[in-house]
Amino acid sequence: MTQNTNSKVTVILGASSNPERYSNRAQRKLVNYGHPVIPVTPKGGVIENETTFRDMTEINASVDTVTIYLNPSRLNNEIDKIISLKPKRVIFNPGSESPDAMAKLAANGIEVIEDCTLILLNNDRY
Repeated sequence: MTQNTNSKVTVILGASSNPERYSNRAQRKLVNYGHPVIPVTPKGGVIENETTFRDMTEINASVDTVTIYLNPSRLNNEIDKIISLKPKRVIFNPGSESPDAMAKLAANGIEVIEDCTLILLNNDRY
């Protein structure tokens, strides 16, 4: 574990309580690295001791990063919500890439990254 003095509030879009899912692994690793997380899942509830949000419109916090773990077909309804959060960047994890969504985010001044959150953390590039 690395102590992080530059913590980044991170929305996990597509959060899961299943410890085998990459979104769950990323949530645990983000917390271990000192990054506050905001898990978002339509199921609601609690994941890894963090209360989840059912929808990004419920979030009232300054967000640095949104990391996406959704199938691109489920992103259309989420892009405007992401833009309204005004994050500095959005990470499209493998399998979530959407050229249309990426273009819209970039056109709104949001940095778009195609990479794996887990690898970014492991390589001190988060």
